[in-house]
Amino acid sequence: MIKAKRLRLRPFTDRDLGALLSYRRDPEIARYQGWSADFSEADGRRFLEAVSTTRLGFRPAGFHQTGAWFKGELCDELLFERASASGGLTSS
Repeated sequence: MIKAKRLRLRPFTDRDLGALLSYRRDPEIARYQGWSADFSEADGRRFLEAVSTTRLGFRPAGFHQTGAWFKGELCDELLFERASASGGLTSS
């Protein structure tokens, strides 16, 4: 986990389902991303299962995705890929 005064980067957990659904269902965010605002609860559970990690480790697929939390609310997602040693910020 990386912490600053108002920003925290940490792995997603099962407890984040509600925040993830709110974030992914926001049409103003979805319109700039690669998903639609009809992100279902089942989609959210699959996502959290796919990105769950321990101690910021990489998944077998070679990526790590973490949440960016601003003042306690999910505000972004970050994706890091092992193969390319690169990262991405999906800001909207």
